[in-house]
Amino acid sequence: MVLGKSIYELDNRLILSAGNKISPVILKYFTERGYNYIYIEEEGTEEVIPEDIISYTVLLKASSSLESIVKNLTKLNKFRNISAEEAIKLFEEECIQDANQLFDVRNITDEIVNDISYSAHKILSALIPKSKSTYFVDHALNTTILSTLIGYKYRLKKPELLNLAAGAFLHDIGKIIVEQLIGHEDNLTAQTLYREHPTFGYLMMKECKAISPMENQIVYQHHENQDGSGFPSGLMGKNKPPTKFEVREAKGQIFRLAEICAVANAYDKMVLNPNDEKQLKPRDVIKKLISMAGSTYNKDIVRTLFQIVPIYPVGVYVKVANCDDSSLINYYGIVVDINDENLNKPIIFLIIDNKSKKIDPIKVDTSKFGMMKLELIL
Repeated sequence: MVLGKSIYELDNRLILSAGNKISPVILKYFTERGYNYIYIEEEGTEEVIPEDIISYTVLLKASSSLESIVKNLTKLNKFRNISAEEAIKLFEEECIQDANQLFDVRNITDEIVNDISYSAHKILSALIPKSKSTYFVDHALNTTILSTLIGYKYRLKKPELLNLAAGAFLHDIGKIIVEQLIGHEDNLTAQTLYREHPTFGYLMMKECKAISPMENQIVYQHHENQDGSGFPSGLMGKNKPPTKFEVREAKGQIFRLAEICAVANAYDKMVLNPNDEKQLKPRDVIKKLISMAGSTYNKDIVRTLFQIVPIYPVGVYVKVANCDDSSLINYYGIVVDINDENLNKPIIFLIIDNKSKKIDPIKVDTSKFGMMKLELIL
């Protein structure tokens, strides 16, 4: 196997460049670090390189910034071995005002929004990478990108897109405090503490001048549910499009930008999560979100999410499970492009026939078939 796409650390240090052979030792290294997958170069498809929705420079800058915030928060020993109630009291006493400087993420989220605005296609054409060792940062970035893409679909104005991106970027920041409290000797369970992270994040940034009240409400409300069963305040939604024209937030109602973040957060948390024993593929996650739309998540936003996340992203390996042309059944191929009009009917290169023999790549536009069922192979 030959690596098809270079892999970097968060500090921009190159781990392995594209073109290198993948030895058993290297494969073990990436497996132990919690990588779900790496891109492998297939003969005849060397030019198929999944494009990132934002530039690698911006990606690394954002990752490095958030990693720095996490490290600085982890050093705040005030939160070690205390209860959730004591932590909230410390926040109310503004004991970490000096930490406000850590949250100046405006320039980074501006760059993310600008990169997406310059992108020709407002869809997530490639798989979103996550690893165990960098999961917190990976998830924050992915949620930010997904939230912004959803915002573009609703044609939100630039200021709101920037608010949405900043709030999504920091939506889980309260978990850093939760991780310090979990070792407390009280009987509080990890799940109970987990439900406190939106409150911790909100209190942490309430007095931070770099973060607007709108952005902080995204942090505070991203786990509220449409039926009022969410946390921390049990707010309710109306399953309306999250636009100013359609929605007027009333008392007890979820902030519309927080509803976008909630859906983006849920999708990224479920799809190919390296921390979950069972790896859910995009199709599995879409089915799960559909079942929860209307009660947990805003159903209009869930519907919009499906317009930007294809079941078969560029670069993935697929099998023709069924087809109008029976001669193609059990062929294997690689997704090389997305059809903007139908995200789930990609363009593929077939490279292995139904007798498991390598063949010269055959380009197939699956949208031209009345029936073409593909199976994602990971």
